[in-house]
Amino acid sequence: MTIHFQDEIIMDIFSRLSVRTILRFKCVLKSWKTIICEPYFKMKHQRHTMNFKKLLLGQWCYNNQYK
Repeated sequence: MTIHFQDEIIMDIFSRLSVRTILRFKCVLKSWKTIICEPYFKMKHQRHTMNFKKLLLGQWCYNNQYK
């Protein structure tokens, strides 16, 4: 698996987007579709989503603890 620097940046940006937006971006460029369909990207997006949910849950629990 060879990932170019530019592709890695695009992958990092896409990993922070919602699935709905990513599916729309798949139709923009063939190269974007290739990036989005990579198993590495799917793993990266899932990992980022899980970390974001943990962060939100942690903030929500902290905020509700002191109310």
